[in-house]
Amino acid sequence: EGEMIEFKNHQCDLLVTPNHKMYVRPRGRVFELIPAFESINWKRAQMKKVIDYEGDEKQFFVFPEERLRNCKTELVKQISMDDWLEFFGYYITEGCATLTKKRRIIEDKEYETSDYRILIAQCNKKNSENCDKIRACLSRLPFYFGYSGHQFYINNKQLYSYLKQFGKSHEKYIPRELLNLSKRQLRILFEAMMLGDGNKKGDAYSSNSIRLITDFQEIAIKLG
Repeated sequence: EGEMIEFKNHQCDLLVTPNHKMYVRPRGRVFELIPAFESINWKRAQMKKVIDYEGDEKQFFVFPEERLRNCKTELVKQISMDDWLEFFGYYITEGCATLTKKRRIIEDKEYETSDYRILIAQCNKKNSENCDKIRACLSRLPFYFGYSGHQFYINNKQLYSYLKQFGKSHEKYIPRELLNLSKRQLRILFEAMMLGDGNKKGDAYSSNSIRLITDFQEIAIKLG
């Protein structure tokens, strides 16, 4: 209860209730829990922005069981989690899942077909080293892929069906099951995302999705 209290500077932006306990180190003291309403010198207090984090190591990413009508390829049950994390990092920053309806006429009969396509943008002329990394990752996955000169593509209904939930550019996010993985495995995801939308210095990341930025911040905090 009470009027919300704002803590804001170039390192944090928090809005809390007066009785919310802040984990801070007042000048000359140790880190402790202090209610936000306490009249200490907050400008001189240090807030802790890292945590001792231990997540779960998982050997495999397991696809959810679902029935896909007219799926022309054998369904994949699981993929090495390390390989999946790297692929997902590339996809969530540079990729999209598209469905294209087509009409074909065979022997005077019209049929409707669908292309289920996953695209990962990367120009070989501008970023040949990045292209090589993505190509190496895709070659370890159980999906056929191709490259057009400016983007990689995979035609697969099962992969499309799973990835479409993560939305378009402004809606993208990282599933909780990946955010709860170990530091080692989160580092794989972090580096793949930085390859896509990180800056050259390696100290900033950009996205149109507020939710994805929030997820990325969580990864950064857990990595220390």
